[in-house]
Amino acid sequence: MKKILYVAFAMLLLNFPLGACSDDTMGEDPEEPFTDPIPLDKLDGNTVKFNNPLIYSDIPDVSVVRAGSDYYMVSTSMHLVPGAPILHSTDLVGWEIVGYVFDKLEGSSAANFEYDAAIGRDEIYSQGSWASSLAYHKGKFYCLWNTYGFGTNTRSYISSATNPAGPWTIEQKFDRLFYDASLFFDDDDKAYIFAAHGETITQLNSDLSISGTEYKFNTGSYEGEGYQVRKVNGKYYLFMMCWPSGGVRSVVCVRFDNIQGPYTARMVLSSTIEGVGDGVSQGCIVDTPDGKWYGLFFTDLGPVGRCPVLTPCRWENEWPVFGNEEGEVEAEVPAPIQSNRFSTSTVVKSDEFDTDQLDLIWQWNHNPLPDKWSLAARKGYMRLTTGQKASDYFHARNTLTCRTMGPACRGEISLDCANMKNGDYAGLSMMQYQSGLVGVKKVNGKYYLFMSDGVQDGSMTERASLEIDQTTVCLKVIANFETNQASFYYSLKNNVWVKIGNDMTMTYDLKNFVGNRFAIFNYATELLGGYVDVDYFRFKRI
Repeated sequence: MKKILYVAFAMLLLNFPLGACSDDTMGEDPEEPFTDPIPLDKLDGNTVKFNNPLIYSDIPDVSVVRAGSDYYMVSTSMHLVPGAPILHSTDLVGWEIVGYVFDKLEGSSAANFEYDAAIGRDEIYSQGSWASSLAYHKGKFYCLWNTYGFGTNTRSYISSATNPAGPWTIEQKFDRLFYDASLFFDDDDKAYIFAAHGETITQLNSDLSISGTEYKFNTGSYEGEGYQVRKVNGKYYLFMMCWPSGGVRSVVCVRFDNIQGPYTARMVLSSTIEGVGDGVSQGCIVDTPDGKWYGLFFTDLGPVGRCPVLTPCRWENEWPVFGNEEGEVEAEVPAPIQSNRFSTSTVVKSDEFDTDQLDLIWQWNHNPLPDKWSLAARKGYMRLTTGQKASDYFHARNTLTCRTMGPACRGEISLDCANMKNGDYAGLSMMQYQSGLVGVKKVNGKYYLFMSDGVQDGSMTERASLEIDQTTVCLKVIANFETNQASFYYSLKNNVWVKIGNDMTMTYDLKNFVGNRFAIFNYATELLGGYVDVDYFRFKRI
């Protein structure tokens, strides 16, 4: 017994865990953990600052509300489900995913990778759900969300919840599209939907159905979208994203004293983060319990995605003014709550798959087959079973995805592929319109490690293939968003990592419309019923 305990203890000291491939010795990672925000000794030497982007990850089209001392945010999910993620914060700096507004996308068989003749597609990349609007009224939360790209089945919904973590209940379903719209409750309890691409204000009944009363409004000389409406000191403020000629994405504010106008528009923010990104835009304002105001928007940072940005807001002549004295969004800003010295966001993290609930960091690529994944079939593992043949990786059902984070990060899995069938492909990938895969394929009863890359509208090109004689492998992808390169690795024994194939240049393409993601996949091209067991997903910012 003493000898067994000594061996176990020695292996812990050596970072040499049984049955795992983590704690590598390749030397890509710093010794210290990545802390964000980093406390900075500037100004008076005691001021805690956060770093913009607020969350260095793909959280676009933000809509935020305050309920007492808590803040809640909804973001875009596109073709990923569950959809319309809800994030929570107590200080506007550290955010955590706490739930989702809906579980699946309905209205088109293409959301299941099945051909939909009405839209002429068998997938919904760049479609799905985006630019939702969050509202808080009389102790209840409401979310206006849409499903786009489903032809005549395109819909708008209003869901409600007493707890923003869920469950959410659909209050109303509209057979029309409210594009990039804002749900707004006035002081007299009347509710309105402000919709872009038509500039309409639709009044709702007390049950949130459409009343039949509709107004037109104007945005002056500006054209934009991504509406969010707030009311401050009796005045209405509509925030929208616009693209001025020759400039970066900007924020325009439309101010009015009455729902029916008149309306006055003014550009209130036109800035990058100290020259980085494609302009700060689309979002809204939020106040703190002690009376401070902030603007919460996003900026496009390329392959990592569209990342939230927080900037102070002050008021001049009843207009919001953002950024510093020069109107610029700064990369280092004093934190709203100075006591939260190491507040940080958790939108992606490691997962040992040792609970009976799927962690909220995960979203499926299109609707999953619910009976083809399990956390219970083998305790401590995620089992992915093939249930629908795929023509390629981009049509693989039950692909499990999570965000990446800048400036660089890595994801790693341990994969048991003993129960794959001929024609199956399984592994870990970096997913966007341009994707790179490292994994295992089974051909004529033999197992091969492979690395390949390609695009959604084209085909995958295999860059490397290596026959192996074992059925447990570890796979790793490193994403560097300073160079926009993704690298791929495998390990057949503890702490020995080997690079495979070529580096891939990551892109951000509107044909996909989300930032690059880690994705765990298992799909069949010949036979159904094969499965793989994933022991863990380990994530680290580097």
